[in-house]
Amino acid sequence: MLPPDPAILDLLPEPVCVIDKDYTITFANRALIELCGGKEQLIGRKCHEASHLCPCPCADPPQDTCPHRRVFATGNAVRQRYVHRPRKGEPRVFDITSTPIPGPNGGPVQIVQVMRDISDQARAERCLEETAVIEEIMATVGRLLLAGSDLDRIASLILQEAMRFTGSPDGIVLFQPVRSQRLTALVWRGEEKRYQEMSPSAPLSQWLASSPTSLRANEPESIPQPLRSVGGAPWQRLLAVPVQADAPPIGLLLLANRPSDYSANDQRFVERLADLYGLALVRRRQEIQIERAKQEWERTFDAIQDVVTLQD
Repeated sequence: MLPPDPAILDLLPEPVCVIDKDYTITFANRALIELCGGKEQLIGRKCHEASHLCPCPCADPPQDTCPHRRVFATGNAVRQRYVHRPRKGEPRVFDITSTPIPGPNGGPVQIVQVMRDISDQARAERCLEETAVIEEIMATVGRLLLAGSDLDRIASLILQEAMRFTGSPDGIVLFQPVRSQRLTALVWRGEEKRYQEMSPSAPLSQWLASSPTSLRANEPESIPQPLRSVGGAPWQRLLAVPVQADAPPIGLLLLANRPSDYSANDQRFVERLADLYGLALVRRRQEIQIERAKQEWERTFDAIQDVVTLQD
């Protein structure tokens, strides 16, 4: 197999690069240079640094996600999907084919990678997955409401699903119990879960009352001060979505410390969960109001019956 002609690779619309055995990028075509924001971001740098902003190669076996290592280990071409994380802008999903370039002895000395942007396809697949998850959660929440479950159980379910779907190890859900005027925080850090009542004067409560919009912060310094220490430890990355049933917001979904940045897709999914929780809260409140009205009517009816009995 002849080495690829750089002039020809430069004409291709797909991003293409050539990588040495030590993970160093030796060539990048025009499409890849434009994608990454300049030649200096690629040539002479390690592929995992340029593509994943990671100082070390991708995961080792058995979770091996590095096509470079697999090509050099087997001598065969490898095709897989991966996420390219540029220094600016949203991550992009690519279908990449890594093909060995053989040396004099027949073994691979370099690989050529051809990348095909499938972000739109991946986004559509994720939307379908999100919809399936949302429908499943809606069914579960419906069963909990029919069973008269407390809102803390519903809040716990929604927080758990948000953490699972976004890959977040830590999370907090703020909710207002129906029979209380104070917010309660369910703090979930790793395996530990605890409840904490929040006063209206608490920094988090005040922030929620004054900033009823979603927040996605992927740098510690961009996290607002009231959110930096909530839950007992500092956050590295954070996604916070208010729960809106009326004004002001009556709850908050907060996810934190995912190894990679939170994306607009993550935010959209969590906003859908927050909307679902808000609807559940309204439904539960309506049920309690109906129950109270029923009890009041029964007391009134009993009083009328007593009067009629006395008159008789």
